[in-house]
Amino acid sequence: MLPYKTCNKKYHKSCVKSWAQNRDLFHWSSWTCPSCRTCEVCSRTGDPNKLMFCKRCDGAHHCYCQQPPHKNVSSGPYLCPKHTRKLLPCLFKGL
Repeated sequence: MLPYKTCNKKYHKSCVKSWAQNRDLFHWSSWTCPSCRTCEVCSRTGDPNKLMFCKRCDGAHHCYCQQPPHKNVSSGPYLCPKHTRKLLPCLFKGL
């Protein structure tokens, strides 16, 4: 079990490894446990079961802080607003 340095909660190494596989950018040195992660929108910690993590930058966002708000965390890969805005011009170039 891996203890997190701030809150001392313990996590299975295999669980953290599988979580890391869904991220494009992941560094063990900057890993923060889900309970201690801060939402990029509301700047609050807590409610880890409602956090969505961007596949590109690993930014955390509560599902209910999204525009429009989501009731639940999506099951597939998530891209934060910063990265979806970059995609929009590419989508409309062909129109």
